[in-house]
Amino acid sequence: MLISKTKKEPTEGEAVKLEHMMMEKISVSPERRKLLRIVGIFGKTEEQLKEESGLNDFFLSFIWISC
Repeated sequence: MLISKTKKEPTEGEAVKLEHMMMEKISVSPERRKLLRIVGIFGKTEEQLKEESGLNDFFLSFIWISC
């Protein structure tokens, strides 16, 4: 029997669960909450995010990688 090694898309329920887990991680960190408020529902470019948050490249990459 062959088992496919390709990763399948998550089901709707799995996607919702993953989204909730990500939001929980964001809510724990004050810096992440600040970035979430800045990004809002319409999004921002990386440059706009740097400018409005006042965070440097290292800190921004650290926040996103650890999510």
